[in-house]
Amino acid sequence: MGSRLLLSLAAAISLVQVTVSEPLLVKINKTWSEAQSYCREHYTDLVSIHSAQEMEKINTAVQDVQTERVWIGLFRNNTSQQWHWSNGDYFMYLNWYPYAAQYSTNVAVFNTQWYGLLSTYPFYFICQKVSERDSSALKGYYLVKELKSWTDAQQRCRDEGTDLASIRSPEEQEALNTLTDPLLVGTATFIWIGLYRENSSQPWKWSNGDPIENWDSGEPDLQNAQDACVSMNGNAPGRKLGFWDDRSCTERFYFLCSGAASPATTITTTNNSESTPETTAATTTATLATTTATSATTPATTTSPPTTAVAEESSASSPGPAKPTSSALPDNLYFHTEQKSWVDAVEYCRDQGKDLASITTQDLQDTIDRNLTGTEHEVWIGLRKCRLFGSWFWVNGDELSYTNWGNNSSSEPCTKLLEEEGILKWVSDCCLSKHSFMCQVQC
Repeated sequence: MGSRLLLSLAAAISLVQVTVSEPLLVKINKTWSEAQSYCREHYTDLVSIHSAQEMEKINTAVQDVQTERVWIGLFRNNTSQQWHWSNGDYFMYLNWYPYAAQYSTNVAVFNTQWYGLLSTYPFYFICQKVSERDSSALKGYYLVKELKSWTDAQQRCRDEGTDLASIRSPEEQEALNTLTDPLLVGTATFIWIGLYRENSSQPWKWSNGDPIENWDSGEPDLQNAQDACVSMNGNAPGRKLGFWDDRSCTERFYFLCSGAASPATTITTTNNSESTPETTAATTTATLATTTATSATTPATTTSPPTTAVAEESSASSPGPAKPTSSALPDNLYFHTEQKSWVDAVEYCRDQGKDLASITTQDLQDTIDRNLTGTEHEVWIGLRKCRLFGSWFWVNGDELSYTNWGNNSSSEPCTKLLEEEGILKWVSDCCLSKHSFMCQVQC
């Protein structure tokens, strides 16, 4: 079959031709969690959408298929009350000072947190070169020390071919924080960023168009706690192709995966909405940069991670590490014995749709102790120190309410697990040091 992979199903079939980086429509009716598990097993993950170009490709993948709805990778976390993509990306990262967003329409940063203010106030502002957001340490941000209203600041940035800053993650927030330091600015003051809304009843938006969203009229309506997963309208009568709707995660629809299995992949999919495909794969030389975990996290309706047994996951370049002494790790944690720097460990986890692990309770710490104590591994976790302000934060955005520091910490900004007197403690270390690491699926 060359570069083609044939999946043979014992049911009525239809052929869908895709290429790498193209979204793949899987014509099997599944719940959101079942669809997520299928995509992670066979491809990369449920599809996420971050640009108008990606939106256009997804609409193209669906437009010739008569179906009312298809699942995409967006879901609402019941604990954080925020939307996330299945691969771990924030849909819209938020960093409000408590109660600071209620009645205003424009946003400024003060002391690293966000405040809603009247747009007419004159403040300094931060522009962003979006083309440099993934290639520069400062994410393309630069400070303009001119006092302007929010609207005038926006126009000033746009006159230079940029826009007011958007902040999509804790990492981008930390980069921006280096420019809002009172020592650099010369005074403690509010500084405009690009977040705004038309009025207090409308959703927040970024000046540069982040994030890409395409809600249908009146959506999301969040009619009940089950409406936590997002479907996209298919090409069916009465439907506006490509528009989004929040639905119960237990409903069954076709779904869109990201990342094809080989440079040119032919997929056969069943038209029987209730059948589970039995697949056989021909040999392919393509190496999948996807996880092999088949246990999906439960979106939105899960308030704490399950604690069923899970096998240890190895990276594509690792020969396969030995398993921990127990198999009772929560099934959203994956321990890797391969040695990486802290930054490389973060990148690896995120390439797999995960993040470096956060440990937010004593119970979770105790569970990890039982599995890893005595293995002599030093293990990176996702705790990092902001060099400017000295505060610690979890890179996945979890709140730092529980700590477990040991006696051997230094002034270094990255954190590992190290055994001290028979139990694992948190110890700071140089981020360039190479250790084992633990990835975590966001629940």
